[in-house]
Amino acid sequence: VVCDGESMILRCKTPKVLIIYAAVYGRGLGQTDTCPSLQTRPPPFECLNHEAVQVVSKSCYSKQKCVVAVSNQTFRDPCFPGTRKYLSLLYSCGRTLSCFLSHIIEIQA
Repeated sequence: VVCDGESMILRCKTPKVLIIYAAVYGRGLGQTDTCPSLQTRPPPFECLNHEAVQVVSKSCYSKQKCVVAVSNQTFRDPCFPGTRKYLSLLYSCGRTLSCFLSHIIEIQA
């Protein structure tokens, strides 16, 4: 989880690459401790952008390092103005399917 206005840095050690499973930008219901705002209270409902996974995947999938700016400029704002948001991300470091397939082809050759 990274708060609005910050950058999320993702890294994997060679030969593994980033695999993005899920990403959501906005604010979940009852998440008052996550990225709190001193100016406004969180809304009494969820305001989430589930399309964030496509944005992060386009920038990061199968790379070894990736930096994502967490902001309304990167992701569509799903909340009322003044709501402090955050990016929640689920990812791992692994081998892509193409790496896996090329390894199988080498073994069979």
